[in-house]
Amino acid sequence: MAQREISERRMERLKAAFGWTEEQIRSLSPSQWKYLDNARKFMQYKIIAEVVKAENCIYQPKIGDKFVFSAGGELLPNECTFPALCVFALAPIFVPYVYVIQDRICEGVDPCGLVLDHIKCLDAGVEGGGFGEVLFRIYCEEVAP
Repeated sequence: MAQREISERRMERLKAAFGWTEEQIRSLSPSQWKYLDNARKFMQYKIIAEVVKAENCIYQPKIGDKFVFSAGGELLPNECTFPALCVFALAPIFVPYVYVIQDRICEGVDPCGLVLDHIKCLDAGVEGGGFGEVLFRIYCEEVAP
């Protein structure tokens, strides 16, 4: 595979941002470059995971409560209305759905057209040996300029 041309400025910015060495940067795959080349586009969207059903969850979320992420994958706690940062809820939202949305952005496809209904938290619910369960609807919104 041909070596990618990387400007000195970009090389220094990547080193500073990620702590990578020049060797690591030169070894990045085409897939990694695809994300890096489109990273600015991620700032144009937010990913929302909105509660559509909640039963017996200790955090007592209400229908309409939300987790909000930047499309780059950063949780935006000041915009979240879900009552707690629950890893059992966040894990299935983030992986793989945020990656799907990022891939759409990288491919030039509007991520706002993708709605993922009924993504369930990892708790199995009382009947499944767990404690409660929450269902989410995941969608994107464009960030106002």
